[in-house]
Amino acid sequence: MRFVLYNIRYATGTGAAFHLPVPGAGYLRSNPRVLDGITQFIKSRDPDIVGLIEVDTGSIRTGLVNQAQVIAKSLGHYSTYQCKYGTSSINTLVPIVRKQANAFLASPRVEGERFHYFDTGIKRLIIELELDEQRGTPTPDESLRIIGNLVKADGTTMEDPENAAIGKRVRVVFHDLAPHLALPQWVLSDEAPAGRVWQLPE
Repeated sequence: MRFVLYNIRYATGTGAAFHLPVPGAGYLRSNPRVLDGITQFIKSRDPDIVGLIEVDTGSIRTGLVNQAQVIAKSLGHYSTYQCKYGTSSINTLVPIVRKQANAFLASPRVEGERFHYFDTGIKRLIIELELDEQRGTPTPDESLRIIGNLVKADGTTMEDPENAAIGKRVRVVFHDLAPHLALPQWVLSDEAPAGRVWQLPE
């Protein structure tokens, strides 16, 4: 799986003109040519998933153009996006700023999307996606390996070794270590395996 993360800065561009007539003025105007250049670069990477930071979802700055949707359409991807400020933030009422978001674009089918927010800070958005497909047929050397502890539902007790197997469905749980710090762990899911299950021979 190929993942691209890109802070596109609302496709406002860079250089000396960005700071004319006053420093930072470029943030108030977007350039379609810059957006097209960003789109073509992302397309050249042939990604399965794209994370976009600082994307405009349709303010007057872009002429009401949703940049996430424009890029997603060019890639043939699904798109999901949300304002990056908390739902109770005054920023959600400010023109232009209320359309400032983060986004995910994905070629697999998205089973579910959830938006979460940190308790503190200005830019609080967390986007959670659930994907249940992958593109093409992987070879034995093409895989995504994530290593973590397999624990029981309490989140702390290690799962019995005889229950561990490749191909079983799992879900993630978080074990709190300190305020705002948690350790991700794996727990066996009740979902039936999607394919063959393999266990290490005794």
